[in-house]
Amino acid sequence: MDYKELLGKSVASTTTLGFRFVGLATPFTQEEGGQTSVRDTEKFCDDALLSRPNGTGKIGSTFYGVLRMDGDGMGERFEACATLGELLSLNESTGFFFEGWINHFCKASAQEVLRDREDVPETARCAYCLFAGGDDVLIVAPWRVLPALALAINNGYARFTATGNPLHSEEFQRLPEFHLSAALVIEKQFFPLYQLDAYADDDLKDNKKLTHKAETLVRWREGDAVSFLGKTLHWESFAQAQAFGNDLFRLLTLPPANALARAFLQRLRWLAQQYESDLVASWKNAEAEQQEKLESSRGWLQGKWSWRASYALQQAIADAEPGLKDALSNIRKELLEPTNHPALITYLHLAAQWADLLTRTEEMKHA
Repeated sequence: MDYKELLGKSVASTTTLGFRFVGLATPFTQEEGGQTSVRDTEKFCDDALLSRPNGTGKIGSTFYGVLRMDGDGMGERFEACATLGELLSLNESTGFFFEGWINHFCKASAQEVLRDREDVPETARCAYCLFAGGDDVLIVAPWRVLPALALAINNGYARFTATGNPLHSEEFQRLPEFHLSAALVIEKQFFPLYQLDAYADDDLKDNKKLTHKAETLVRWREGDAVSFLGKTLHWESFAQAQAFGNDLFRLLTLPPANALARAFLQRLRWLAQQYESDLVASWKNAEAEQQEKLESSRGWLQGKWSWRASYALQQAIADAEPGLKDALSNIRKELLEPTNHPALITYLHLAAQWADLLTRTEEMKHA
């Protein structure tokens, strides 16, 4: 049908057709009678459970959560625009990403994370985008979908803006980089969504106050961080925490004869708390120049925690089943002699909490 016939001849000559992208990703539930409804928090909490690796029931935590994201330093970027054309182009490009790409990330991340749940309908494997516009995002989803979704959006934004591209001129690199801050907050089914959003908003504002020295810049920058489970990390550390948490999950869900004991998670959290105590004490006693040197060198600190970790993990290795000894030895080595940056100890607490949430059982939930 011709658009003039569709609109009617009386208005066709004065009407302009166009389109815009809108963040509308929505998970649906098929009701009896063929009707559909938006997936609610009760079903989100059930979707958060994992199918056991051996196929006998489900495991995990029944939480839903909120993800808030916001662009860092956008005001400075807009102020740096020399012409109206630059300003409009930046505004249009930013809107294109946040309004046009969010739907893709909401669906792709949920489908990847929930692939173990064959009982979750295809139409329900999607995060619920409540708002996406400007440089802000507000999304609701099963808790275990949100970390992967936040990483996907952040990585996509870095590619979209070519952040860190070595081909950029020195003058361009001195401008505020395009990066995001995010806050993830999770709670039980009946916790009010508006209150959860308020908590996420508070955490997001705190994240923007986090200052660190970027290797690609000649000045200090704010934000570029994500908070989850009471911890605030930069994106690289957050990705590593997710990966190590998943590694711990695999060790915890091995066949019972070879599985890692859940008590090991408490030992890791205790070591992480010892490290944080040592770090706070060292910063209180150090001069500003020494603090900067610590930040720019290894990014971690040796202290009392390290010899405690050496002893505790050596005992764990001695008591472990033969199939676990190599894995625990690798963890001990990476803690005490880190080969990767950021160092494992800097995100150990979040990784241990992550694995704990993934492996809770029904008995633990009612304890």
